[in-house]
Formats: sequence, structure tokens, C-alpha cells
Amino acid sequence: MINGLYVVLINGVPQIKHKDAIDVSTPHALADLVAAVCSETEADTKVAAEATARTAAIATHAGLPNVHHSPFTSGTFTGDNASNRAIPHGLGVTPKMVLIAELSGVHLGFISGTKNVYVYGDADETVTVWNTTNFYVTKGTVFFNSSGIVYNWVAFP
Repeated sequence: MINGLYVVLINGVPQIKHKDAIDVSTPHALADLVAAVCSETEADTKVAAEATARTAAIATHAGLPNVHHSPFTSGTFTGDNASNRAIPHGLGVTPKMVLIAELSGVHLGFISGTKNVYVYGDADETVTVWNTTNFYVTKGTVFFNSSGIVYNWVAFP
């Protein structure tokens, strides 16, 4: 006799039916999981949809915080005197900072958001806000787009 129930012994081991050994008016702990469990077909559909979404996100570097982006990009451009000239940076994300230097002179500075900042001249100018594709330079008192001058730049994500 176990828990007040008469049991059958098979090979010396007591055999009790689950429904006979518990209070059936109290839900079993696993009963709470029943609503969370889906069918095998639903599970396969969810797994396939997640795999497709991850593949697309990896291909476009969108939506995944752990996707590796280049530690920086760099390049050159020749000034053309335009205001708010777009320079493609190739990061795939909006840069945190762009350093810029004139190759043949002393003009050196950085770009942060909507500001071109000329270090030696203690000047800054407002330009179009950068984005995931371009940063912007201007010619005024900052001298980051003077006609015919070659500039080096490095953009950091």
C-alpha cells in the first residue's frame, strides 16, 4: 500500500497510475505549459521565418546588434567649393566622428553630426546632418571643400 492506495507489484516494483496518485483537482505544474506549446508544424514555420529574417538582416547589416561593422573607413576627395557637399563614407551606419585633413596644407579638423570643426582656426560651420550613407562638408571658414584641394578623411562608426 502506497499513499493509502493498493498497488500491483511488477517484478517487485510498485505500479501506480498517475491519476490515482495525485489530487486531480489541483493542476499539475506542467499544465501551465500547455498553452505555450505549439504544434510541430507551427514550430517549423516559426524556425523557418526566423532563419529567413536573420539571413536578410545579415545581408543588409540591419536589425542585429552583434553584426560586425568595419572599425573605420577612409578615403580622399578633391574640393569643389560646394556648400553641404555629400561625401559617401561606406560604413553602413551613421558615423560617430569623421577626421579630415588637407594633404597640402594645414587645414585639419573633424565632423560631428551637423558641425564641421576647423581645429587650427577655431571655427565651425553647420552642415547637413550625416547619415548611414554620407557625411557633409562645406567651404566657408572651415575650409573642408576648397576648390582643387585634396582632403583625406577617416570615418568611425
